[in-house]
Amino acid sequence: MKIRAFTLIEVIAVLGMVLALSVSGLWLGQRWQRQVAEDHYLTALNAHWQATLVGAEKKGGSLRFSAHKTIFKVTNQAIVMIELPAHIRSVQATITVSPGKFADPQVVTLTRADGSKIRLAFQMGWGELIIQR
Repeated sequence: MKIRAFTLIEVIAVLGMVLALSVSGLWLGQRWQRQVAEDHYLTALNAHWQATLVGAEKKGGSLRFSAHKTIFKVTNQAIVMIELPAHIRSVQATITVSPGKFADPQVVTLTRADGSKIRLAFQMGWGELIIQR
């Protein structure tokens, strides 16, 4: 009587496929998490930038980028800090908002871990923020 069973090659092939699917799923999951963290950061950046402009209308304020944080400050008010996602690095930069909502025009470039860039253009006059990915 012949017993039907899987051969060693069939077992190795199935294990190889399971391993490949697991690694690709892990890679895609990490990529998705980085994208979500980046989206949350840019949404918070835009919201706090608009709030800083409104608060700085009469007294002025600033936005400072450091290696791991973005710091919003309106004169005579509390400081708001938001953390950069772990996969993004920033350059040292400060954008000053003078009374009347006029910001110093400046471009800040954030660098992702894979080397790609996010460009933040702060425009003069009402402090428009343009985000280019």
